[in-house]
Amino acid sequence: MKKALRLSVALRDQGVCSKCKTNTLDMGKRLLDVAENYRWLLEETWAGMKSLGFDRHLSLAEIDHILPVDEGGRDELDNLQTLCRPCHKAKTKEQSHRRGRLNKLIGKKQRKTIAHLTRLGK
Repeated sequence: MKKALRLSVALRDQGVCSKCKTNTLDMGKRLLDVAENYRWLLEETWAGMKSLGFDRHLSLAEIDHILPVDEGGRDELDNLQTLCRPCHKAKTKEQSHRRGRLNKLIGKKQRKTIAHLTRLGK
């Protein structure tokens, strides 16, 4: 996905999660305030902060395909949304389970062929 498209989604959604309505920019700023107060502790537990979704960009947002690419979704503004990291993680987990079940039913190759045809509009 191109940076310009990511920026367009970010500007449109203003960092607000489409699912739970959390303002991810405010959340990142609050974490930074905590980080400043407890820098000595956080330097020792940076891996823990990363697992919570904290990064150097101070945003806990992910740009997500509403209809996943492997199911026919495209890199277009109307198919993209902002999700907070916990919502994105939950959606990704659910999609992974769904893909696994579908692969068992029809096979991975057939699932990918269907997605390809969907993208072509057939």
